Amino acid sequence: MGEMYPYFAGLPSPFMMIIKPHYIFPIIYKYLYFRIFQSKIGIFRLIFAYFSNLISIYYYI
Repeated sequence: MGEMYPYFAGLPSPFMMIIKPHYIFPIIYKYLYFRIFQSKIGIFRLIFAYFSNLISIYYYI
C-alpha cells in the first residue's frame, strides 16, 4: 500500500523545473495515494464480509 506513494511522488527534475507551482503536486499525490488506500481497504472489507458470510453459513448448518 505504502510502496505506491514514492512511485507517484518521484517526478523527474526537468519536469519540476518547467512547472514552477510544484507545491500543488504533493496535494494531488496525497489525494491519489489516499484514494488507492481507501479502495484497497474496500476490497479487503469485501473479502472479509465474504468469508464471514461463509463462516456464518457453516455455523447455521
